[in-house]
Amino acid sequence: MRKSKLVIFIVLFIMLVTPVVQASTIGVVNSNSNNYVLNSDMKFTKKIVNYDEENQEIEIELCLRNLKKNEKDIEDIEVEIVLDNSGSMAEKENNEAKKDTTYSATNKFIELVYNNIKKLKVGITQYSNSSQVISKLTDSKETSLNLLQIYKNTACSGGTNTHTALEMAKSQFSSGCKNKVIVLLTDGYPNSPTDTKKELEKLEAEGIYVLSIIVTKQDGIKQIQDIFGTEEKPTAGDVSYIENSNEIYTMFNEYIYNQILNYMEHPITNVRIEDVFPEELLKYFDVEYTGLPDKGTVTDIGDNNSFVWSIDNVTGDEVITFKYKIKIKKGVNIDEIKNFDIKTNEKVIINYKDEEGEDRDEIFDNNPVIKVKDEKEKDPADDLPDKYKTPEYIIVNITDEETPKPSPKPTSTTTKNTSKQTLPQTGIEDLPIVILVGSILVSIGFGIRWVVIERTAKGK
Repeated sequence: MRKSKLVIFIVLFIMLVTPVVQASTIGVVNSNSNNYVLNSDMKFTKKIVNYDEENQEIEIELCLRNLKKNEKDIEDIEVEIVLDNSGSMAEKENNEAKKDTTYSATNKFIELVYNNIKKLKVGITQYSNSSQVISKLTDSKETSLNLLQIYKNTACSGGTNTHTALEMAKSQFSSGCKNKVIVLLTDGYPNSPTDTKKELEKLEAEGIYVLSIIVTKQDGIKQIQDIFGTEEKPTAGDVSYIENSNEIYTMFNEYIYNQILNYMEHPITNVRIEDVFPEELLKYFDVEYTGLPDKGTVTDIGDNNSFVWSIDNVTGDEVITFKYKIKIKKGVNIDEIKNFDIKTNEKVIINYKDEEGEDRDEIFDNNPVIKVKDEKEKDPADDLPDKYKTPEYIIVNITDEETPKPSPKPTSTTTKNTSKQTLPQTGIEDLPIVILVGSILVSIGFGIRWVVIERTAKGK
């Protein structure tokens, strides 16, 4: 009998000293809607855009906007193609004359620009000792391609008066056009190097974008660089040096074509956004991606407590976003962080190249803030009108306009692996409390019954 009494006492003691699991709630202290990084190229924000009170989930959005204007489809652009037709263009490389390679490359280039830029006019000028406009500016692809045949059928001869060709091409532009581009291809040292350099400097000063392709051997490059500049520091616009005419096709239809698109789209490129989390956030919260980013790729959270969002390019006017959710982990000792403001990240590191190809770096260290508290029991004051209440949490600066459409179903969980503590589970479920209270009552009942039985026995 004494053993039974001791066992019951121990059970009752353990149950009474075991802490009751209290439900915890996560709330928003600062959604961060008014904080951002801003420069002449882009605007970056990181803010809370959704608060699921029922499931205790916070959704965070990273948003990058290119502030430049994408003019590819809305602004006029005029492209003057200036082609060398001097005697040296008849020379063959790999069984094809440089002139024939240039014609094929230009033909394809004209197809590309007309097919991909809306408000476009193209003109063509050929030159040697003198210059000739073989196609005035036209918005007709068929006209440009047909008149390009004149270049193909004109024999190569004479010298390289590059400056007169540039002057003639410039004279063809419409006075009201904002976007003027000259694409120059030459394989010879200019007859008048000083005049050519002066003309390039004038074009640069007048805002005309000059894209030069120079076919030259390495031993003659230094002389020509004195006129056109280096690839790193061109005299005007952009200059590329190639040794073999076989590269002309690639230069026209990949490099030059993309440079013109970039000129109109004003992109930022090689974008790298690293979101660095505090250690305590990953210790107590799960992080789950709510879908794929609008553009680019995202890594899992690594050993440095961060993920990296990489984007090849963001064109003018383009806005891209990426969202993830945070939620309290199950089975952790949430008491350690109750009632403390918790930053949802340490910082965001943003690296990119601007439209001029210059490296840019920005740090975003304003953070959405959350807090964990015990979920209070229902209070009669809860039934009062909202204006008389003092809510424990308020969603700050999340407006209907800013709140996005519902996110797609989560596709992957990317929380960094951390060892879970074997401590009481947190959550809003009442079942553990019911079981615990029920167990205590049952034990007390058994204890009373045992006392009654024992006294009855003694009475006998």
